[in-house]
Amino acid sequence: MYQDIQSITKEVRDIHSSLDDGIKLAKILFESASTPVLFLDDELTILMVNTSWTKYLGWRQENLLGRKIGKFISEDHIQDFYQLQNSLHRDEQYWRGEFLIKDNRGHQIRSELTVQRVELKEKTIYSLYFKVPLNLPESNVQKREGGRENQISEVLNRAIQSLERDQPRYNQDLAHHIEVNLLPTLEKMSREPSLKIRNSYLKVITD
Repeated sequence: MYQDIQSITKEVRDIHSSLDDGIKLAKILFESASTPVLFLDDELTILMVNTSWTKYLGWRQENLLGRKIGKFISEDHIQDFYQLQNSLHRDEQYWRGEFLIKDNRGHQIRSELTVQRVELKEKTIYSLYFKVPLNLPESNVQKREGGRENQISEVLNRAIQSLERDQPRYNQDLAHHIEVNLLPTLEKMSREPSLKIRNSYLKVITD
């Protein structure tokens, strides 16, 4: 029984460690991406925004969080965006096209936009990826920097794609651990007459 508990405890810790590492890596990729990225909730309130917004559009992160999308979408395009939201019905369904967005001084900038619907466990969110604004003037230095940033962006995109490919494997591993370890433990616990041993099983399951 003790070996069973030790084995299950190790499996649970390994799962948590893998998930924690994935979340940590995702945060690093999100903040370091050269592409302006943000997440909206179902009411089109800004949940997260990366530092590229400050670099390319002048918006500070704290000035966008909790605001509605109308803060940076051109007034002529707000209704179009609502219609776009209504057209995305499925998980991971996406749309790509051009939108007029506003920088922090109110200037309109035409940019390619990718919007993807994502169904989480308790809510629906929308991820927005803005291609580096198409009509921003660039000096020769900025162009050289843009070339390096594109290389970094390509590496980050490959890393994100790798995470997306690994997600089904994580789900399968979790389902396997539940089936092989957790469910048998619950069964043993239900048949165990000793209250002390049942409590030991319960502690493992709770952890």
